[in-house]
Amino acid sequence: MPSFKFKKGRWSFPCLGTKFHDDLHVLDDSAPVTVITAHTPSVKVNKFVIYYVFYTTSIYLPSLPIELLNAILLYSSNQDLCEVAQSNRLCHTVATRILYRDVELMNPVKIVRLNTTVSRRPDIALHVRRFHVSDNFNSGLEVLPSYYNLLHKALRQMINLVSLSLLMGGPRSFVLTGCTFRLKSFTTACHWDKPLVRWLETQDDITSALFCGRFHHDARISGRSLPNLQRVSASPLILAAVVPNRPVQEAELCLTHPWLLNSDIISTTLRILAYSSSVVHTLQFITHLTDSPETTLGALRAVPEHLPELVSLAIHIVRGSVTKDILDGLESVFSSFRTLRSVMFLSKNSSDCLHDEEMTSPLAEIWHKSCPSLEIVSFPDSIWVRNSLLGWITLKELEKILSARERDLELKEKDLAEREKALMSQQLSLALPGNDLSNLN
Repeated sequence: MPSFKFKKGRWSFPCLGTKFHDDLHVLDDSAPVTVITAHTPSVKVNKFVIYYVFYTTSIYLPSLPIELLNAILLYSSNQDLCEVAQSNRLCHTVATRILYRDVELMNPVKIVRLNTTVSRRPDIALHVRRFHVSDNFNSGLEVLPSYYNLLHKALRQMINLVSLSLLMGGPRSFVLTGCTFRLKSFTTACHWDKPLVRWLETQDDITSALFCGRFHHDARISGRSLPNLQRVSASPLILAAVVPNRPVQEAELCLTHPWLLNSDIISTTLRILAYSSSVVHTLQFITHLTDSPETTLGALRAVPEHLPELVSLAIHIVRGSVTKDILDGLESVFSSFRTLRSVMFLSKNSSDCLHDEEMTSPLAEIWHKSCPSLEIVSFPDSIWVRNSLLGWITLKELEKILSARERDLELKEKDLAEREKALMSQQLSLALPGNDLSNLN
C-alpha cells in the first residue's frame, strides 16, 4: 500500500513523488478540531480499498468522475475521510465537504475547536448544512460569555445552513443576530424573546420548528412571518403565537407542568390550532400524568371536539403512569373521531399498564369497534396493525407471515424455473432429426 509521511504542516507522498501544502490540520486528531458527524450509512468499507482507490487516483484523476469519488466517500467513516482528504487536492475537496456537511457535537472542547476553525475559515463554513450544538455539558464546566460570542461568529459564517439545533437554555438567541442562512428546520431551547422573534421574521423557508424555551409576553411575532411553517412543537403560549394564519399540519403540544393537562387548557389550545390556514392532521402530547383518570380523560375528550378530522394522535408520558381506568375510558374518546387512523402511546414508566402486553393486546380491536377508521395502534412493546384478511395482528407477526410467504414464493418460482428448463430440454430433444413426432397427438 502506498505510504505517506507527515512533516509539520506538509504531507509527503512518496508513491506520487509530489509534495504540497494543505490546510488539513483542521481535520486531524492532533489539530484544532475533530469533527464527529452522523452522515455516513451503517456500511463498513475496507480501509485498504479506500487507500488503494484514493492514493492511486492521482494518475487517473482526469478520467475518474467526481460523482464516483463522492459516492465512495459517503460510505467511509470520519477517520477514513480525514485520511483520504490528505491524498490529493480533489479528494480533499470532496472529503471536506462530506465531513462538515452534518455536524453534531456534544464535547465542549470539540465545539470550541470547531467554532474557532469555522469562524476563521469561511470556505469550510460553506460546507455546513446541519448543525447541532449545546451548552448542557455533563462535565459541570462553567460556560463563559466568550463561548457564545465564538458561536455567534461561527454561525454568521455558515451561510448555507438549512437545519439548526440550539440546545441552549436562557436568553441566548442573540447568537442568531446577523445570521443570513435560510433554515428549513429549527430547534431551540432559547427563550422566546425579542431577539429570537426579530430573527424568525427573516426566516421564510422554515417548515419545521421546535421551541422549548420560556415565553416572554412582550415578544410578539409578525403575522406575515414563517409563511411556510407546517410542523411546530411548543408550549401552549408559543403555539398561540405561531399557529394562527400559518399552514400548520402537525402540532406537538409540550405540557411541561403537571397541572396543564386539563380540559380548559387543552380546549383553549386546540381552538388556537383550529386557526391554522391548513388542516391539522397530526397531534402529539408530551405531558405528565399526575391528576385523576377523570381529569385526564376529560382533557382528551376535547381533542375530537375541536379536531374531529385528526388522522394521527400520539401521547408521550414523561412522568406518571397510565392506569387501567384510563385505558378503559379511551374507548369513549375514540368514538368521537371520524378519520383517526393511528394512535401511539409511550411511557417512561416501565411498570405501568402500557407495558403489560396481556392488558394491551385486546385494546386495538376494542378501540376499532368504537372508531372504525383506526388501523394502527402502537404501545411501548408492540405495534398492532389491521389487516383486511388477518384482522388485528402485531407488526412482528405480520413480518413473519410475509417472510414465510416470500420464501414460499421463491420456492414456487424455483420449481417453475426447473419445470420450464425440463420442458425446454424435452422440446429440443423432440426437434432433433430422426425423432418420430407422429405420436405426440
